[in-house]
Amino acid sequence: MMLLCLGPASENDTSGTFGKLLDFEPIQFEPVGRQYEVRFNCRGQKDSTAESDNDEEEDTEIVVEETPEEVKYLRGLDPKEWKQQDHYHVLGLQNRRFYATEREIKAAFRRKVLSHHPDKRAAMGEKVDNIDTDYFSCITRAHDLLSNPKLRRSYDSVDATFDDSVPIVSEENKANFFAVFTPVFERNARWSIKPHAPPLGGPEATQDEVNEFYNFWYDFKSWREYSYLDEEDKEKGENRDERRWIERENRVQREKLRKDETKRILQLVDNAMKCDPRIKKFKDEAKRAKEEAKKRHLDEARAKQLAEEAERRQQEEAARLEREQEEMAEKAAREKEKKARDALKQEQKLQKKQFESMCAEAGNFAEIGSAEFVKNLERVDQIVRVLPLEDLTKINEEMHAKTAISERRAVFDKAVSTLEELLEREKMKTLQGAMKGTNINGGPAGSSGPANSKGWSQEEMNLLVKAVNLFPAGTTDRWEVVAQYIAQHSGRGVKLNAKDVLNKAKEMQKFGLGNRQDGGSCTANLRPARTGDETIAGVHQEKLSSISEIARAWSNEEQKLLEQALKTYPASLGAERWVKIASVLPNRSKKECMKRYKDLVETVKAKKAAIAASAAATAAKS
Repeated sequence: MMLLCLGPASENDTSGTFGKLLDFEPIQFEPVGRQYEVRFNCRGQKDSTAESDNDEEEDTEIVVEETPEEVKYLRGLDPKEWKQQDHYHVLGLQNRRFYATEREIKAAFRRKVLSHHPDKRAAMGEKVDNIDTDYFSCITRAHDLLSNPKLRRSYDSVDATFDDSVPIVSEENKANFFAVFTPVFERNARWSIKPHAPPLGGPEATQDEVNEFYNFWYDFKSWREYSYLDEEDKEKGENRDERRWIERENRVQREKLRKDETKRILQLVDNAMKCDPRIKKFKDEAKRAKEEAKKRHLDEARAKQLAEEAERRQQEEAARLEREQEEMAEKAAREKEKKARDALKQEQKLQKKQFESMCAEAGNFAEIGSAEFVKNLERVDQIVRVLPLEDLTKINEEMHAKTAISERRAVFDKAVSTLEELLEREKMKTLQGAMKGTNINGGPAGSSGPANSKGWSQEEMNLLVKAVNLFPAGTTDRWEVVAQYIAQHSGRGVKLNAKDVLNKAKEMQKFGLGNRQDGGSCTANLRPARTGDETIAGVHQEKLSSISEIARAWSNEEQKLLEQALKTYPASLGAERWVKIASVLPNRSKKECMKRYKDLVETVKAKKAAIAASAAATAAKS
């Protein structure tokens, strides 16, 4: 292929591209022919001549004159102790040593041969007795060892001139860290299998560079070995077993020296780290960064906590305001309800007082102290307690409009009829609900009756009344005992619990004739009202204005209940004792129980006094 190259363009010429050359295709060729052979031979002779000239020039450069001290050192060598000699010193390379090249070793040996070969010395008139014992054999030994890379490495590993010292940890070495430790690491880097050991660096080295340096030295791989120090040559063994034993002993010694070398390098690195000011600087920076991060974290946490507390306070304040508004609204509603309730109570109290006053003015429409008088007092009390306010108000208006006692008696009889009709309706409703399995409000029987779908029968309600009389208040597990009694005697096989029985007793008492609201008064409320025969004839006139103040005779049953209650509730209970005793007696108040107790005490005392007086009179007569 021919490539046409044009000359440079002048000022008036223009340049342009009209196409491109095709890619060159590589071809293989073999140089042959007589002309090529002649050319090749001529070129080879020139190169050989140039190389020989260069070798002579280099040899001339490294050849130095021997000093009398060096000649004296060589002549004093003992061929038998060749292993203890300094081979570099023998060849005159004591200043180069490990760094001497093969060319330098070869040139040094050539120089020594020219000066100390036995033939050269004999030609100069020196007498050489035995070549084998001549010191020249030491020069030959040194050359043979240093020319062999493996043997030279073995010798370099134990070079006596190498400084194996490790700088200690001291304030002086810390102050002059780089000046002290840099040359130590540089000379120990020669043992590294990996080339290009990282330098120690300076004060401005980055943390990555420092970490790389120490990681390299902590993972240092050394080629240093100690076969040159073998005490015995295994080739001297007479048989295979002896040679193996020698080799094993040599390996043990080498391994020991290798471990010592590893410890030395690690000690060097540890001491360097302890003295390195950069490590302390990095640690201080890391500590400072950690403290800053911790402080930042605490600040963020504190800010978050403050924000949460502020939000919580806002929510609490909003909740408080809302709660206050609700409480104010509830309070206003309660006050309004209380006012309405108080007004209703006041109105009820007024109507009650008015009705009782008008009845009292009419002498309760019966002769004072008679049975009818007591009956009317009870009716008046029931009317003012049971009838609704509208009915009571209407009755008062009608009675107030009447002036004659007979007319007012008619209004009173009408009120009694209304009361009896109301009580009868409520009783019938209760009984019908119990028979149908529904409560008084029309709900399921399970809400207030026994736990079954059939409700309470009339027989079971009679048994309930009887059981309450048999097991008065104060009986242990009273309502469980009552439930068991009803289950045993009903014959239906229905299993009742204490809660069902108590609820039913309260329900029956609620619409009875009694004025107490607890289940314990159920039987009293279910019994017929007391007649005037049970009253005391000599009742004071001023105590007849209220039904609660009327003195009534105590029946045998009430007397037994009182005695049992006095035993059940001891005097140690204090004022609460009479409240609990009154709860046992359905139709007796706390005041009546206390008065009855005092009367009994006085009766017993009077009886004892009478007996004592009678005994004294009898004794006097005798």
